[in-house]
Amino acid sequence: MRFPLPWHRPKPPSNAAVPALAAGGARARRLRSGIHLRRLGGVPVATPAGVLPRLRGIAAIRGFCLTRRPVEQVELLVDGRVVRISTTVPGDTADARRKAVFNIWHDFADVPPGIHRVTVRPRGALGRWAGRSRRVLVEAAPDDPPASDAFVPHGPGDPETVVAALPSEVRSAARAVLPEPVRTILLVRADQLGDVAVSVPAVAHVRRLFPEARLVGLVTAAGADLARATGLFDELVVADFSGADGRRVLDASAQEALRQTLAAHRFDLAVDLGEGAQSRLLLLLSGAKFLFGFRHGDHPWLSAAFELNGRDPDNALEVLPPARKLLALTDALGRMRHQPATMLPAPSADLPLLAKYGLRPGERWAVLHTGARFAPSRWPGFPALAQALLDRTDLDLLVFVDEAWDGPRHPRLRVVAGHLPFPEFDALIGHAALFVGNDSGPKHLAALRGTPVVSLHMARLNWNEWGQEGDGLIVSRRVPCAGCNVGDQPDECGRGYTCIRAIEPEEVFAAAMQLL
Repeated sequence: MRFPLPWHRPKPPSNAAVPALAAGGARARRLRSGIHLRRLGGVPVATPAGVLPRLRGIAAIRGFCLTRRPVEQVELLVDGRVVRISTTVPGDTADARRKAVFNIWHDFADVPPGIHRVTVRPRGALGRWAGRSRRVLVEAAPDDPPASDAFVPHGPGDPETVVAALPSEVRSAARAVLPEPVRTILLVRADQLGDVAVSVPAVAHVRRLFPEARLVGLVTAAGADLARATGLFDELVVADFSGADGRRVLDASAQEALRQTLAAHRFDLAVDLGEGAQSRLLLLLSGAKFLFGFRHGDHPWLSAAFELNGRDPDNALEVLPPARKLLALTDALGRMRHQPATMLPAPSADLPLLAKYGLRPGERWAVLHTGARFAPSRWPGFPALAQALLDRTDLDLLVFVDEAWDGPRHPRLRVVAGHLPFPEFDALIGHAALFVGNDSGPKHLAALRGTPVVSLHMARLNWNEWGQEGDGLIVSRRVPCAGCNVGDQPDECGRGYTCIRAIEPEEVFAAAMQLL
């Protein structure tokens, strides 16, 4: 374990400028020539061979080659056998080198579950390169598709055809992070007596948050009597989690016995109340659907992690009491379970502002907000959606545009261009019957005002993170490369932003009619 030292990265004087905040303060890192893998399957998982990327269903292998030689294609090899050849797309570079972007979609249905070696090997007019290889875990696709847009199930035909044939996902904005319902919870506190004592307020908090759930504690013999005396647990499992050298260990046979004991409970949620990294590993034996604990070390398999630390200004050690940190940890469970939406309806005093746009109180109009700061996230289907709303509803339409409007012209349609004073903008959105917009700030304002919102999400970020709070619907598409986070490198998509461009206007119209 590395401890922060008081002389490590010292705090600058209070009257000093912060260089990183100044223009040009952060220097761009010059990338080396070669193959850069930005994405290889999904989230890493723990395996007997270490933490490896997981591939299941139709997976994405995304990245780019940076070279002075032309690269027209990239080969994908599994265990040394070429399984797919993909054409590259030119990217942007700041020097004389070429950037060849690839985004390979491959269906791993024919690859048996287990550990395999995946290789990316570029080739061009001057021949093949040496490839870039990594070991991966291939898993069978689950019967129940997870909520992530990055999971694309197997299908007949080439992956592009399978992905294109999928309908867009239309999900409620009123979403839960934790499994529903939570029937059984495992709380791990495999430590000493004092550790269990400071955890009691947090355990009581979990009991209040989930009064209907069965609460099972995983403890050591040192804390079992106190845990039992609290009366907070429905059952205790005692593990001999200790070693002569001071390390906390469980041999293979003890791990298997514990795994079988815990599996019988079918846990929906498992929480490690310890801050140390070793007890976090016990969560891997729980079989729970959702794993949660403090952020410590490298645990990419956690479903969610929490971090709260104080710092002594002289010795850099912790100053926050453990009991309070544990209460904050368990309070985060409540925040993940319950949607913290707060509505601030638009004030009626703003209604006179509507007359400037030919609107009167009592009329119903829809707002179509076509803009977004990140240009690739702008859905191109707004003209077709506007025509459908004009033809099949009696709504007036306000269309906000950043560029010229190439959609229908109609007496019930008003185009609003340029920057409006905030009170006018707020009133037009806050009193609307419907808002349809890209994943951008105005849709969050509309949700705050209680306006029914249909938001359109490209897959660079997760819909469940940046979807609006409150009611409404979120429209997105399943693509293997979802979660690309190409905001800082928009040239690295390699797929023409099909995740937003493939959403059909009729799908958005149907979502709008659900809310209307």
